[in-house]
Amino acid sequence: MFVPMAVGIMITNLASPRVAARSGGPRVPLVAGMLVTVGGLIGLTWAGSVWLTALLLIPFGIVGLSVPTLITVLLENVSARQAGIAGGVLNAARQMGSAMGVALFGSLARDHASFRSGMTASLVISAALLAAAATANLAAFRGHR
Repeated sequence: MFVPMAVGIMITNLASPRVAARSGGPRVPLVAGMLVTVGGLIGLTWAGSVWLTALLLIPFGIVGLSVPTLITVLLENVSARQAGIAGGVLNAARQMGSAMGVALFGSLARDHASFRSGMTASLVISAALLAAAATANLAAFRGHR
């Protein structure tokens, strides 16, 4: 089920710099990657079969547009002397966020009346947070070329 998503991440990671160059900056790959993933999260709230779930995991591969662009923007905005520290902080924050997400959303899935209702709540919360991040990026890079 995860193979199409993993292939999508690989392809979009490689395509991200080209998309940023063609679109004139980081705004399009950052926001597009996030918004397509929001669509995938919302779609998964309705998934009922294994095949539909597998199909709805494909949009998660598009998030690969966002990650390399985010790293590039970060490293372009710090001095060469601080690049290692900045990269380390970014990766530590991503790892910590992932661990917290697994713990928090896992507890939602466990503590709700059913696994499905807890998972739906987790997906909706994730979609809302990612949509907020996309909106913040949209505002941050307004007019940025």
